[in-house]
This record gives sequence, structure tokens and C-alpha cells, in this order.
Amino acid sequence: MTLSRLATAFADAKAARRALFLPEMLPGFPDEKSSLKAIEYAMSFDHVVCKAPTPTFANHPSNTNETLLNAHRTAIANGVSVGKVVDILSGYRPNFLVVYRNAVKEGAAQFLESVGDGIDGLIFVEGVGGDEAALELLGEGDLSTARLSEESGVDIARIVYAGHEAGFDDAVAEARGFVYLAMSDQTGGSLRSVMQMKGAVDRIRWLSDIPVVAGFGIRTPDHVRHLVADTGVASVPVGPRLCDSPLPVCASLR
Repeated sequence: MTLSRLATAFADAKAARRALFLPEMLPGFPDEKSSLKAIEYAMSFDHVVCKAPTPTFANHPSNTNETLLNAHRTAIANGVSVGKVVDILSGYRPNFLVVYRNAVKEGAAQFLESVGDGIDGLIFVEGVGGDEAALELLGEGDLSTARLSEESGVDIARIVYAGHEAGFDDAVAEARGFVYLAMSDQTGGSLRSVMQMKGAVDRIRWLSDIPVVAGFGIRTPDHVRHLVADTGVASVPVGPRLCDSPLPVCASLR
């Protein structure tokens, strides 16, 4: 069986005893030239997947992070669209797209068709208060993302929330690429302890051998290192801090 690009990236990092580097870069912020320079720099490291979001004014419904929201507004003002993000990402493999609801106009299947073969993996993000509401908000709550992954050739990851382990089973079974384990119900909210995170990781691993990525509330490079060392997650993505100063943050994390 041929591994997908994402699966190969995780397997290679594991074989090298490294955590996968998963920086979230926002094309068009603070301007297109600077953002492309930051992406090039991030992709110069070993064991890295280029992650980028679709631009949105609203963003995650539980997100009150003004740094992140302002970065999205700036990118949109600079002419960045969903199509442009996909075009940029397609030049950096492997890659991963964070898809906000406003980007999906006519259903998940048609969205996947529109991105073609330029995207290796993605996640539909709209969860609130511990519930993965993305597909329900899209009107596709009964959609099998595992089947859609197989049909499209794109790994569709799923999000679960630490502290809500009773709801893990279906999402983990349907996930492809990785499971995204959120440390908090909302940006800036209280974070789960390392012990709680380890318990959540153990629950996912009991259900599946799929890689686990932990995030949504990362504060410092030391926070990243402790999570990887103490819970054994495969990666800890970094988002909002890269909207402040992409190049220094990338360097500090590696």
C-alpha cells in the first residue's frame, strides 16, 4: 500500500526520532513577499509540512485572538483568496490546509474537487465548546470523511477536544492523515494539563495508530517541547505566534 504524502512525512519524522514541524503560515501577511519568504524559510527544515488557513474575517467561532484575526484581515486586504492560498500551497509538498466554513460554498465534496491535486491534507474547522461542529454547520453531519478521503486522495484530519474523550470514537475512526487534539475549547481559554493531554493521547492510541497532533493554545517553544516529550504526540502546530514574527519563531522552534 502506497503511503500518502502526509503519512510518509509522519513516518519519516518518527523514524528519525523527531517531531514533525507543522508551522501555520498565512500567505499575504504582513504582505505577499514577506509571507512567501517565511514559507520558504520554514520549508527549509527537515520533517516539515506546510500548513496554511483559508482566509476569513470571522475565523473559528470560539476564536477571540485579535492577532490572528487581524492577520487574516490584512491578508484579505492584500488580495489573498482561497484559490490563491491553494495555489501557493501546491508549490510546497507535503502541505495541509485549514478550511474555515466560509470557504466551503457548495459542500465538502465540491470543495475538494475545486482544490484538485494541489492539497495533500486538510481539516474542516468550526468546533465549539468541545464539539466538532464543522460538518454539522456545513449541513453534512452524516458525511463520511474517511470515504471522502479515499475518493479525493486528500487526507481529511479530524479534531477532538481533550476533556471530551467520550466523543472521540467516531472522529478518530473517520480521520485520515492525523487526529488534531485541541488543548482547549477556545483560543485563550484554560489549557488541559499535560497529564490530561496524555490521557487523551492514550485514548486516541487505544482507538487507532494514526498520528496525533496537539495544539490550539500553544504559548512558547518550551510548551512545544514539553508536550512532545511528555505525551509523545507526533507534532505540535504553531499558529498565532507566527502571525507576530514568522522567521524568528520558526528558528526558535527548531
